[in-house]
Amino acid sequence: MFPVSDILTRSAYLLNDIEFVTYTKDEQVLWAYDGAAAILRARPPAGTNTEEVELVEGPIQQLTGSAILLSDVIRVKGGLPLERTQRRQLDTWEPDWYQAEPTEKLVHYTYDERKPTQFYVYPPAKAGTVVEALVVRLPEPFNVDSDIPLSPEYIDPLTSYVVHRAIAKDTEYADTQLAALFYQQFSDAIGTANQSQQVVSANAGDA
Repeated sequence: MFPVSDILTRSAYLLNDIEFVTYTKDEQVLWAYDGAAAILRARPPAGTNTEEVELVEGPIQQLTGSAILLSDVIRVKGGLPLERTQRRQLDTWEPDWYQAEPTEKLVHYTYDERKPTQFYVYPPAKAGTVVEALVVRLPEPFNVDSDIPLSPEYIDPLTSYVVHRAIAKDTEYADTQLAALFYQQFSDAIGTANQSQQVVSANAGDA
């Protein structure tokens, strides 16, 4: 974790705008938030936290609020661990499992990367059942006094993102090559979303 001011200090020097006349603090804070969100989407481990998730009745469950990705479902709170499986296997073994009696004694969960905040549990959950899960969420909006909930290793790429947005702001006089250079530095530092998501996906390791 590090303060937004760490980004603003660096961007001010790189933009030669120490007094924040051309690029205000408020707009740079917005860009810092956008950059942090991009980092979390591309590198989910940067923002993965253990949460207690209360389930609704039935097999299908949905993370709410600012969640952007399920990384893992660990266990029923105070109970046994859940084993990850493939939905197609459950459909083959027990085609009518969706209509099974809801229970707190869950055994499996399934996950599909096409729905990154959705998962299924087997047997269907009884309403109010709580599981421990690894979840990635977007942070609350930043202000100039905020702390950015990322490791300090992301200070440089996040600064590059803010400077890229600042340079690209004026479409008439923008130095597009310089803006692209800073964005490339940001992109190179965080990698691609697909490569990173494969590392932390709830289906990681499956064939």
